Amino acid sequence: VSTQSTGQTTVAMDDCCLRFVLSLLFVLTACVAATPQAPTLAQVSAVSPVDNDALLALRDALEAHEWRGDTASCDWRGVECDSERYVTAIDMAEHSLTGELPRELDSSALQRLTALSVESNKLRGELSSSVCALRALRSLNLNYNRLTGTLPDCLSSLSQLESLAAGGNKLSGSLPSSLARITTLRELTLCFNKLDG
Repeated sequence: VSTQSTGQTTVAMDDCCLRFVLSLLFVLTACVAATPQAPTLAQVSAVSPVDNDALLALRDALEAHEWRGDTASCDWRGVECDSERYVTAIDMAEHSLTGELPRELDSSALQRLTALSVESNKLRGELSSSVCALRALRSLNLNYNRLTGTLPDCLSSLSQLESLAAGGNKLSGSLPSSLARITTLRELTLCFNKLDG
């Protein structure tokens, strides 16, 4: 009787231990599942969703082949972002770019971009009104490319612009009188074009 009782006690203890281990595994599994995953490096460096498509469109238009990936990154060469991952500056001077400035940009994107430089490349095409959507621009440097056409009249909407450089291109036509309305403008470089007026 004693042996039988001991055997029953052992079985009961084994069953209890098994239930405890299974319960512990369940709790651990639930904790692991509930633990938030650390963001990947790509997610940490990705630009804000608002600026993402615009920066990708800029990359494709400028043929900036060194900017790789399906998501725009604050780690791309020449790109600066603020703490909220909005793009604040783009410096692509002397990068052998051969594309064009984009003809359209989402007016809600790149609204914290204060400086854009594509100086000394081989950009072609017209200086489109798309740059006028970049309302926070303080510095726009387009010097020494192959840009054609006229200066868009809408440049006057860049009310914070302090420096505009577009010398050494093939721009033609008259200077827009609206440039006089940019009261913040301190530097204007348009030499070596075919402008008049």
